[in-house]
Amino acid sequence: MDALGRDEEMALLAARLRDRRLVTVVGPGGIGKTTLARTAAERAAQDFDEGSLTVDMTLVDDHEGVRESLAGQLGYASGRAMLQTPGDRPVLIVVDNCEHVLDEVADAVDQLLGSCEMPTVLATSRSPLELPGEVVVALGGLAVPPPGALDAPAVQVFVERARDAGVDLEPDEAIAELCRRLDGVPLALELAAARTRTMAPAEILRALDVGIEVLAPPRRRGTARHRSLRAAIDWSYDLLDPPHRRLVAGLAVFAGPFSVDAAHAVAGDPEGRADDTAEGLAALVDASMVMAEHADGATRFRLLETIRAHGAEVLDATGARTHHERRLVDHTIERATRILREGASGWSSSALTELLDAYGDLAAAVRWCVAHDEDPDRALLLVAVLWGVVHQAHTEEVGRLAQQVLERWPATDAPLRADAVATAATCRYMLGDLDGAVAMAEAELDVGRPSPFAPATLRRVVAQARRAAGDAEGAVEAFAATAATARSLGLVAMATEADAARAQVIADLGRVEEALDLARGAEEEARRHGSEVGVTWARAIQGSILLRSDVDAAATLLDRVLGEAHAIRYHAAASVVLRARALADVLRRDCPGAAARTLQMLEDLLAVGATDEMRAVLEVAAPTLELAGRTQVARDLAATALVLPVVSITASVGHELVPLQPGDGRILPVRDAIVIVRQELRVLLEPEGWDGVERRASATRRGTFRPDGDMWEVGLGDRTWRVRGTKGMHDIWRLLGSPSREVHSLELVGSAVDEAGTGPRLDETARRAYEQRVRELQADIDEADDRHDLARAERARLELDALVDELTSSLGLGGRARSSGSSAERARSTVTQRIRAAVRRIEAVDPGLARHLRASVRTGAFCCYEPEEPVAWVRGAPTQGTWAVCVRSP
Repeated sequence: MDALGRDEEMALLAARLRDRRLVTVVGPGGIGKTTLARTAAERAAQDFDEGSLTVDMTLVDDHEGVRESLAGQLGYASGRAMLQTPGDRPVLIVVDNCEHVLDEVADAVDQLLGSCEMPTVLATSRSPLELPGEVVVALGGLAVPPPGALDAPAVQVFVERARDAGVDLEPDEAIAELCRRLDGVPLALELAAARTRTMAPAEILRALDVGIEVLAPPRRRGTARHRSLRAAIDWSYDLLDPPHRRLVAGLAVFAGPFSVDAAHAVAGDPEGRADDTAEGLAALVDASMVMAEHADGATRFRLLETIRAHGAEVLDATGARTHHERRLVDHTIERATRILREGASGWSSSALTELLDAYGDLAAAVRWCVAHDEDPDRALLLVAVLWGVVHQAHTEEVGRLAQQVLERWPATDAPLRADAVATAATCRYMLGDLDGAVAMAEAELDVGRPSPFAPATLRRVVAQARRAAGDAEGAVEAFAATAATARSLGLVAMATEADAARAQVIADLGRVEEALDLARGAEEEARRHGSEVGVTWARAIQGSILLRSDVDAAATLLDRVLGEAHAIRYHAAASVVLRARALADVLRRDCPGAAARTLQMLEDLLAVGATDEMRAVLEVAAPTLELAGRTQVARDLAATALVLPVVSITASVGHELVPLQPGDGRILPVRDAIVIVRQELRVLLEPEGWDGVERRASATRRGTFRPDGDMWEVGLGDRTWRVRGTKGMHDIWRLLGSPSREVHSLELVGSAVDEAGTGPRLDETARRAYEQRVRELQADIDEADDRHDLARAERARLELDALVDELTSSLGLGGRARSSGSSAERARSTVTQRIRAAVRRIEAVDPGLARHLRASVRTGAFCCYEPEEPVAWVRGAPTQGTWAVCVRSP
């Protein structure tokens, strides 16, 4: 990946990403936004503890699914899980190609930045997101040479791309004129350069001239840059052989990457061979119409969004779009059915991985069927297949898709309706609606529709819900019925899983040996049928059961199974093992061991975004902290656990090995509970635990943060520094005075009422004055830099940053004045920027203090100071001479 000719833009992006949380690269299609953003992210990744992640919004074709897709591509089970996860390490997130779902992306990014302190977002779009604090980097074409000159970034890119195509060229007047004619648009240059294998630059220039004249009427609409790019794409498309034209157009129905087999199934000649399609793809790659990506030993292809849009226009003009979309849905159904068929008798980790990889195509196919199909058969089949996804990810979105299908065809007697109901009921169970899940499943069982899977999957969700509700006897009966039905249908994997679950419930009722025999039988049956997932799951349950009879034997077995679960990437089994292993440590009163394993379970669940399983963490964290003497914290976590849904089969509701003791505990938001568990367990893992922290409180690090007239005295340690005062310094001072207390941003800015929007932020006169001042400040900075007058340059930069922020937040699409948001929204953005500016100022004199504040001060709608290590702060009052010493209370 590179961004030739974009050195200035790269430098600007690098600077913005260092001190801004939302940067948006805007520009027309084909201008190179994606390449620039991804290259910038690749280079900046080392500055973020968690590196960079990329979210491709071209994969989203449903406005309602934007937040869920954003969460899913970031590795979270749901949008709710994403917002509940308090990441404590900085990460850079590239949100690419936002324009077609701009409003929904803006809402999702706003929620993400408001709820999670650590992410920085780099977005690409044809228009800004128009969020508070957004910094916009506008991208134009590459610089072209003036008449008579040959040296320019556009020429450099053309020559490099021609060399990539195997043609060694030197800049000449024809190339320079070609770059001018194409307005320096990178994609247009690349398409033209790809043709240098068969045409000289002068010939390309003449052919392009003809193309533009022939297509003059539509080309005269829009900007010159749009016209030149469209001309280059049309010209490149017209040069393709007819079969390759049909292929690239048909590929436009893919939203994301695709394989050769998928391309052949969807866009290839139905009478031809897959090898013919592979050759066609190679030709399209050579023509720069298709991009090839190599990863994990496989090659995947994709169309740039601009080429995809052109192909979609061709499909619409020829009436072929529906044909190819139908082929894509058929191919998706074939793939999903094969995966599910393979998993029915011996569910493997590879089958599960492939099913999760196919999720985006499955969800898109469901939506297409709801919109286009007259009968429900295909939609019902797809929803039935999604049953294999819901325990791993996308629970909320799958539930919504299932409900849409059931409402679209409410009266159908199609057999697979029962399987769709099973998927919907399972989602309800996973989201905590136990009564709704049982009612839905039992109503469908009463109808008794014939189905390949539903008689077992419906009984399974009834068993799980009864288990979660504390009805152990009812759960035993329902799991037995599930296993018997699954075997009658040939669903061995489900049968062994149900037997293992029944064994766990039987153990809770005190029949440990009977339970162990049943779980061992499930293990052997899974082994005979080659189900490594089934074997690992049955062994995990055996370890959990052994806790009731032989804790040491349980711990030994669980340690072995944990390695097996990690080897096959089976996070559900790993979570069960860690929970049981932590309980073993609690029973043996090994507080550090329990803390270590509970913390590992928490981090593993957060890594896959599974906050829906947080009850399982709190059920172990609470007794661990109770054992450590952290009674009130333990009661808060216990009270919180009891209101969360039960989704773990080893959660022994009503028969707990270590019952929860909520007492007078407070019910906490999930996000706060996660933060507390992290803090408390990490301290327990220190050599001296909480006792040591309390003993060291008086000897802990000292910090100074106090006003002194117009200046502030600050420092972490024995040495202090003087820094000029700002409003952000006062905000930090307020937060340091109340460690772990959340303070609303309105309180920090002094507002009391959450007002509605107040109309345009800048009138035209003010806007012109701001823009003129920006130009003056830029000139001041250049002159100060030339004279090495660092103080003058810094003053000008600070004022320039403030003015640019104000202009960015006040101007909307096309430079129009934008209405202000609510006072709460403005306060959140204002306080965040004030604190960040203050920390940057502090960093110049005390980098250690700046690092501490970045790690410990959380901003957003609510702000909070939460240090991992206690600090005794010496603080003076702004209006009086008294000092206060604040130590974070353990």
